[in-house]
Amino acid sequence: MLQQMIVGLIIHSITMIVFCLVERYRISIAKDHGIYKLGKIVPLRIYILLPQICVDGCW
Repeated sequence: MLQQMIVGLIIHSITMIVFCLVERYRISIAKDHGIYKLGKIVPLRIYILLPQICVDGCW
């Protein structure tokens, strides 16, 4: 039981790191394009979320 909890915590930590990296990339793209107001669209495809979903779906 303890091993399963440790594996779950490790996978969750990796997922949060991937979420962080993708969000930092998204914010850098928004800054590069000068998007600071609400309602503007960041020029990214939905595929940027694919690594997050894959890692999150492992568990």
